[in-house]
Amino acid sequence: MRSNGFQRAVEGGRGAPPSARWIFVFLHLVAVFFAPLLTSRAAIANEGVLIAAATDLQPVIEPLGELVQSQAGVKVRWSLGSTGNLRRQIQQGAPFEIFMAADESHVARLVEAGATRGLPFIYALGRLSLVRRCGLEGPWSTEAFVADVRSGKLARVAIANPEHAPYGLRGREVLRSLGLDALSAKKLIMGENIAQTAQLVLTGSVDAALLSHSLVQGSSDLSKCSHVSVPETLHSPLRQAAVLTARATGSAQRVLDVLKSTEARAIFVRFGFQVPEAGGR
Repeated sequence: MRSNGFQRAVEGGRGAPPSARWIFVFLHLVAVFFAPLLTSRAAIANEGVLIAAATDLQPVIEPLGELVQSQAGVKVRWSLGSTGNLRRQIQQGAPFEIFMAADESHVARLVEAGATRGLPFIYALGRLSLVRRCGLEGPWSTEAFVADVRSGKLARVAIANPEHAPYGLRGREVLRSLGLDALSAKKLIMGENIAQTAQLVLTGSVDAALLSHSLVQGSSDLSKCSHVSVPETLHSPLRQAAVLTARATGSAQRVLDVLKSTEARAIFVRFGFQVPEAGGR
């Protein structure tokens, strides 16, 4: 009958004093139980730095990933979602090393919870666009939007869920500023995040949507629809911040350094973001 691992460990220690034999057995068991965990950690490290990123960053993740690879020699993996949901996942122990939020308030909450390392920084200033479903005709502006909603020409309007999506929260502020905050639940549709909200207008499920300018700029489908930038006076600023999480490695620090670079700033600008002055936090 074939010996199991424990028996082989005992047999390997035969001939040694009893105390030394049991030390040999103990070391063998440690190797058996902990080697897979160490191997798993090494495999995760080899897969690259995992970044939790707000969905408005969808258009920039490929060029940013290529920039990081070329400048830091580090692979990155992205997990996109609404900022509030990603923050909660990090607080619950998700293995993200960098958090790129659509609003600095969520980063501040992580800092207060002791779930970060180092200082956060503002990587971009978000902007909103008002997009009308493709196929609808006529003048398009914020004023036309208000008139068409009130006349019933635009029956359903979408924003991201303000409970956990900063762009949705700003979208609700825009509606309030335009005197449309009393829209009924039947008329106001909420997407889980800003990317899902974009799908609502692309598929014709709604007649108009308040989206991130970056998604409109980065989508050939959305850019074909009538769209207009929302005046920044209609909502509070969207200061988008990034920070290392408490589990960040040295590789994650190198990635963050690249995200602060002039080349990274140029990528953000190309996709419709504004950027703070160099060196500003």
